Amino acid sequence: MRGQIGRKLERPDGSGLEWHGIKQGPVTNTLPLAYVTETVGKGKMKMNEFAGTASISTNDLTVTAECRPGADDNANIDEFFDQFRKTFKLKTSTFKLLDVLGIKFTENGGRQRYVSIKVREYMEMTGAKDYKWARKTIEADLDTLYRMDLAFKRGKCSLKNARVISEKDIDNGEISIIFSDKFADMLNGDNSFYMDYPDVLLKTDAQSDDFFVGRKIVEQVSMNRLQTKYNNDGSPLVVLRDPVAVGVGTLLEHSPFSPEYDPKKDRHLNGRVIESLEKTLDNLSEAGLFSWEWAGKKNG
Repeated sequence: MRGQIGRKLERPDGSGLEWHGIKQGPVTNTLPLAYVTETVGKGKMKMNEFAGTASISTNDLTVTAECRPGADDNANIDEFFDQFRKTFKLKTSTFKLLDVLGIKFTENGGRQRYVSIKVREYMEMTGAKDYKWARKTIEADLDTLYRMDLAFKRGKCSLKNARVISEKDIDNGEISIIFSDKFADMLNGDNSFYMDYPDVLLKTDAQSDDFFVGRKIVEQVSMNRLQTKYNNDGSPLVVLRDPVAVGVGTLLEHSPFSPEYDPKKDRHLNGRVIESLEKTLDNLSEAGLFSWEWAGKKNG
């Protein structure tokens, strides 16, 4: 399978998808697991009353947000923390917004931390129809990204006290942000890589596993390139390993809406887990992203 980055990747059946490039790294590719950990009840946000923080930890990543009560909140600290959990929400739309901002950052060659995009363009990319709903969602997701502080350690890749964005605004129909120094440096660092990103991911159902599973597969494909060549005009021509095998456990780890499965307790995958995963893969296949088949026994 071959295609020019940022243009249509023509599939053997003649269909095509719009693709963008996005700079990625271990931190951004691990971040979706925080959603699985907290939002769908497979983990717990830890509240530290003395430090005034809330944190979500998964694998090598910790996401922290400041949640210091004001003077009027001290009377009922439990209610304050309950309210914080409701307002600081990692959602599918949060990650879609971060990816859109990452695409724009990459289009600028990663040279500027300032990124902007019109709300209407964002709606077109994500398939949103209602402007008021889109703006409200963007405002909430910007607030979440602004409050996030990341710590990450894996091998030579290390990140401490790194904000995702240091400034944000949405005015006159335009979204504007500034990535923090540390976050931008991470995207441009030695551990980062260029990922081919299909627009169809941004249009997936927010209440399904489609976005997270599809994103993980796209990540795996991008990391399994055989080589990079160049066309006569200097644009990169990427040769991908086809087919790409992705472990079932890896996909289930990125399936927040699937029935719970604990590989330490359950020796075999049950029918509900398999059916949920197959439905997700079929949805992505019908969207034209890829074709798929089982490489071994389902319950092996």
